[in-house]
Amino acid sequence: MSYEVLGHTADAKLRATGATLAEALEYATRGFAEVVGADGLEPTDEVRVEVETPGEDVEALLFDYLARLIYVQDVEGVAVVDAEVESTAEPPRVEATLSVAPVRGGLLDIKAPTYNEMVVETDDGSWTVEAVLDI
Repeated sequence: MSYEVLGHTADAKLRATGATLAEALEYATRGFAEVVGADGLEPTDEVRVEVETPGEDVEALLFDYLARLIYVQDVEGVAVVDAEVESTAEPPRVEATLSVAPVRGGLLDIKAPTYNEMVVETDDGSWTVEAVLDI
C-alpha cells in the first residue's frame, strides 16, 4: 500500500497502510528512512530483529518496533533503509530483516517513538499504523 510523512509540530509523524500488519510495518520502515534522511541509500547489509510484546497490545508492538529501528541506527551505526517483516497481532510479535546502509553524512537523530497520537487499526481488510517520532 503506502506510507506518508505528516507534518507535526517539532516532531515527525508518519502513517503507513498495508494489506497486513506486516506490510504496514514495512511501509512504516520506509517512512522512518525518509524521516531520518536514509531514503535513496543503497542497502549493503541486513540486520535481523525480533520484537515481542506481552499481552495483546499492538500499539506497544509498534512502539517497540520503532524503538528497535532507532536502536539499530544508533548502536550499529547504520541507516535503516527498508525491511521485510513477518508479524502477528495476536500475540503481538514482529520478526524483521532490516536492509541497512553505511551512514554517509549525518542522519536526523530520532530520540524515541511516542504513544502520542499512535494508531494501529484494521478496517476493511487493511491495516493502518500512525506514530509520532520525537526528534
